[in-house]
Amino acid sequence: ILRRKKDDIDFNIPDKFEVTLKNSPTELQERIINKTLEFKLTTSQKIFISRKVSNSPVLFLEKSRFKEIPARSPKMRVLDQILTKLNFTEHKFLIYSQWTTTMNLIETVLNFRSINFSRIDGSVQVKDRIRIIQDFVKPGSTVQGMLLSTRSSAFGLNLQVADTVILFDSDYNPFVELQASDRVYRLGQKNVVVIIRLMMNGTGEEKIL
Repeated sequence: ILRRKKDDIDFNIPDKFEVTLKNSPTELQERIINKTLEFKLTTSQKIFISRKVSNSPVLFLEKSRFKEIPARSPKMRVLDQILTKLNFTEHKFLIYSQWTTTMNLIETVLNFRSINFSRIDGSVQVKDRIRIIQDFVKPGSTVQGMLLSTRSSAFGLNLQVADTVILFDSDYNPFVELQASDRVYRLGQKNVVVIIRLMMNGTGEEKIL
């Protein structure tokens, strides 16, 4: 029987750095969150609403009221700044979110910056996932980033060609986020890995983090 011993495996993986970028809600976001207090909702329901509002108020209001969606959310503004730098330095990245509606808004930012990316959420079939991943990791690929659903794409993917992970919103289960970051921080990674968490003050996200 052949067995690999720990000493036979190269564990010389570059460092991993984690940073949490905190934002303050806009007046509009605070109004929406405070409005929920007028209704008879459970604590979990109120936290759920405040967390979605922290991503963008567009998720609760008519989109026609906003001429430029990314500029209406502090998180989206920070994401736009991060993506601009990553695009300039040509770093490959992953962006995770729990909600497909939020992923739709993130797509707006990616398209606005003309960044070539792929998307995987719960609606993508297995055979299509394989094709999308192969296109992302192959040498010379022009796909710079991947937009992923946290729950459906945090496990079983080898994406170490990327070196930056952006957790746009946090999951109640820290193990899920750990698995998400492990998609890039694994054997074969050649660059320093950066994990970026975006968090909104005054919402349920502080309770999670």
